[in-house]
Amino acid sequence: MTALLLAGACFSAQPSAVADEAPGGAQKRTISRRQLDKAVKLGLWRLAGRTSRTGRVASRAYRYQDGGIEALVALAALEAGGDPRSPGLRVLLKRLAKRSPERTAARALRAMVYARLGKSRRRLLRDDVQWLLHAQRDDGGWGETPSAPCDVFDGALAMLALGQADRLGAATPTSAWDRAKQFLLAAQNPDGGYGYQYAPGETPRLRGFSNGSATAAAAVMWSVLIDRKQLPPPGDVENHLWKCFLRTAHWLEGHFNIQAVPEWYWGDAPEHAYRYLLLLAAPSLTASRSQWAHLPGQLAAFLLDSRKPEEESWATQPLAEDDAVAAAWYVLTLCRARQELLAAQPEPTKIAPAFHPGMLLLVGRIHHAGDWNAQEHTEDRWSEALAAAVSVGLKRQDVFAGQDYNPGVAMVHLTGTRLEGFGAPARAALKTYLQRGGMVLIDPAAGGREFFDQARDMLVRMFGPGSITLLPPDDPLVTGRFAGDVGSNLSAVRLTPAAAQHAGRAQGPPILWVVKDQGRIVAVLSRYSLAVPSAEAPSDPPAGYDPADAQRIAINVLLYTYAARQQGLGTGD
Repeated sequence: MTALLLAGACFSAQPSAVADEAPGGAQKRTISRRQLDKAVKLGLWRLAGRTSRTGRVASRAYRYQDGGIEALVALAALEAGGDPRSPGLRVLLKRLAKRSPERTAARALRAMVYARLGKSRRRLLRDDVQWLLHAQRDDGGWGETPSAPCDVFDGALAMLALGQADRLGAATPTSAWDRAKQFLLAAQNPDGGYGYQYAPGETPRLRGFSNGSATAAAAVMWSVLIDRKQLPPPGDVENHLWKCFLRTAHWLEGHFNIQAVPEWYWGDAPEHAYRYLLLLAAPSLTASRSQWAHLPGQLAAFLLDSRKPEEESWATQPLAEDDAVAAAWYVLTLCRARQELLAAQPEPTKIAPAFHPGMLLLVGRIHHAGDWNAQEHTEDRWSEALAAAVSVGLKRQDVFAGQDYNPGVAMVHLTGTRLEGFGAPARAALKTYLQRGGMVLIDPAAGGREFFDQARDMLVRMFGPGSITLLPPDDPLVTGRFAGDVGSNLSAVRLTPAAAQHAGRAQGPPILWVVKDQGRIVAVLSRYSLAVPSAEAPSDPPAGYDPADAQRIAINVLLYTYAARQQGLGTGD
């Protein structure tokens, strides 16, 4: 079992990321992608060693009974890039599907797993969503079980699950969000923090005083509400909801500590989960203080420094987090920190390591419930080619289906061999981005028909029947005659043997389908893969374009998009 959870996960050396200052102060240092990947792999090996061949994970931590530990381990493996079809994840998912958990943590963690698996688990996801909605107490919170007192840790997990499911179309009624707001308002202590348990109408008990992990959990609950637009715009600082959230942020700033959970609590504070929750809340906390943006680097540095390979156990409080639980939260935290660090700064190219661009373009890779990270280094190779050709740099920024897109991202790249998780909210977010000047380049990572058909159907749903047309060979995007002829002439690009056999020709203009909005191309859908294979790729490449031509096609789309945004260029019609 030791290698099974690792099957399908991607670990490779990448350019370095910087761990900068966070609240409380921290020295600047450089952390490499290789260091992060090695630490994540170590955590996965530890989890695999505690998972039986039937999918049972050995754990004594009370919060994670009833299937919760198996869901937590599956979530960590998926977050690290694990393939759900690999043997280790298959047995975990099979075991999870057979259970009917009666604990909030188990239901919420399993729902988050299903949310990452897309339509194949949609019915199971909806079942867990309905359970969580019914388990919400009258006062708006959640307990360890539906009949237990409210507990903000379980509330944070429940709201994370509902928020992720909501983005995939399993909508949460407004009444549930409203009740959660009322709980957060009522449960907040006078100092702005939160305790684990809250009993309405009673003065705080021993467990009710403000505590770091409880307040981080409450900050996550606030963050979900902010993400789902359940609070007014941030500029309305007089609104009582924003005031309460900012008091939570100020408590965390005043008690900032990543080495241990701040403020005493009962002897079993979940410190590994605390760090992960703090990291999840950090983007919302930047509304209070910009230094929160540096938390991923400081957390990554702390976790890398604190892990001693010779130690046999990762746990510090066995009742709350035994070895398996601690390792799973460790993997989740490092994966999230790695994602934030690599998205936060440009990566140097191999072709021009001393290159200092006068212009930097942002390209987004869209996370969806399918294999969104197939051919994960494609944008890096586009960047190398662009840097070698013109004085323009390229930086990848990960974006998430269903969330608002950064308007500064010039183009988003959507790829994979299966497209999942693009429900109505995800389509609406993408359409808004495109209508505001963005562009989406869609290509099937292996040139497969399934992804192409799914993407085409998605575009029709977004823009209506007849909106998608085949790009003619004399279009400026193909000829390169736009923005002073800055583009490449793509009239005779070469196809790989697999693509040539399907297309009936070995070269010619690229087969691209486009959607126009008010005369501007907003979506380009390639029939064949634009991925640039690595040196270790198989000798028989999938249905796609010659690597050099694939780069030229992608760069034409990128430069065309940027020129249209900056100069108001049309399509040449």
